[in-house]
Amino acid sequence: MFKLIQLEVRKHKLFSYLKSIIIANLIIIATLALMYVTSETVDDLMFTSLDEAFKIIHILVKAVFMIFTAMIIVRVLIEEFKMKTIQVMFMYPLSRRQIILAKVMVIFSFALITISVSEVVLEGLLLGVNSIFPILTGEVTAPFIWRELMNIVMSSLAAAGISLIPIYFGMRKYSVSLTFISGIILSSLFNSNSNGYTLSSNLWISIIFVLIGLGVSWITIMKVQHKDIV
Repeated sequence: MFKLIQLEVRKHKLFSYLKSIIIANLIIIATLALMYVTSETVDDLMFTSLDEAFKIIHILVKAVFMIFTAMIIVRVLIEEFKMKTIQVMFMYPLSRRQIILAKVMVIFSFALITISVSEVVLEGLLLGVNSIFPILTGEVTAPFIWRELMNIVMSSLAAAGISLIPIYFGMRKYSVSLTFISGIILSSLFNSNSNGYTLSSNLWISIIFVLIGLGVSWITIMKVQHKDIV
C-alpha cells in the first residue's frame, strides 16, 4: 500500500504543488495583516489576543486548503476516470479496492499535512512577530502551546475528513466542476463565521462530517470495485 501511495505522489507530481502552497500561505499572512490594519484604522480591531488571531488563522487555512484539496481530488481521481487512464492501473496485479484506497489516502494525507503544517508555521510566525512587537495580548505558556497543538491536530483531522466529501459528487459523472463546486460549498459552510462561531469549532458536528467523508470514500471504493469504466 505504501508503494502505491508513493507511486501516486510521483505520478501526479504532488511535490510540485509546494510553491503554490507557500504562495497560499503568504496570501493568508497578507490577509491577516490587512484585516488587522484595516480594523485598526476604523478603531474596531477584529482581534486583540493571540487566541482570537489563532481562530482566524484556523478558519483561513482550512478554507483555502479544503478548496485546494478539491483540486487534488480532480488530479488524482476524477481526471483519471474521465480520461480512462485509470484502466492502466486496473491492469496491475492489485485489486481495484487497493488502488482507489491508495488514492483516497493520498488525498486525505495531502489535506491533513497542508492544513496542519500551515497552521503550525503561521501560528509560530505570529508568536515570533508578537514577541518582538507585542500588539496582541495573551501569555505564551507550555499549557497554552500544548492546547493549541491539540486544537490544530483535531481541526486538521476534521477538515481532512470533510475534504473527502467532494469525491462523491465528482465521481457521479466524473465531473470536475461538481468536485470544485462541492469543495467550495463545504469550505464555506464549514468555515463561515457567525459572531465568532463556526461549524468547525463544534466537535460533534466535525465528527459527523468526518464520518460522512469516510463513508463517502468507502462507498466510492466499493462502487468502483464492481463498476466498468466506460
